[in-house]
Amino acid sequence: VEYKLVALSSEQPGASSAFTEMGSDQGSTEAVGWQTAHFCSWPQSLELELAERSVLSHMQILSHEYKIASHIELWVRDEQCFDQSGDTRLGKFSLSDNTQRNFERREMRTVQLAGACCTHLRLVIVGCHINIKNLFSQAAVVSIRLYGAPHESVAASPLGLEQGSATLMCNSPRTDQLGDLAVDSSL
Repeated sequence: VEYKLVALSSEQPGASSAFTEMGSDQGSTEAVGWQTAHFCSWPQSLELELAERSVLSHMQILSHEYKIASHIELWVRDEQCFDQSGDTRLGKFSLSDNTQRNFERREMRTVQLAGACCTHLRLVIVGCHINIKNLFSQAAVVSIRLYGAPHESVAASPLGLEQGSATLMCNSPRTDQLGDLAVDSSL
């Protein structure tokens, strides 16, 4: 699912807020994506606007090797749904502090989004892991990839919206078993 970055709470001056394409530079330590400002106040957020209203099944997020978010909350908004006001919280997940890998490898997490229908996805970074390399108390997200399908194509399928969303969940990338991701069952 295509998206564009539309809002940031802070950004490291001189750092590009463009995310790398998943898979192309994920091994490169030079690809940094979005970084918070030095010694920013928490929480920090970034908001993605989807190219079209979509049903999201999964998100893959690639974290920096030492500028690591401790917890990330996920929120969605559907500007085309008039019976819903504001953002809906999907849940939260945590990232490893990376001490076991000596801050040399990036962590990729695949998170289920439970077939959320939305036009916007907001990531709220609650805080960062403090470590010997993260001198300025920052968090960085190298890349984000969203999986799903346009709402219209899912709703128009012979399976219908509910069954079509379930099919998307089965056909998406492997999902890590995230015990701390609390997805709202009403979605």
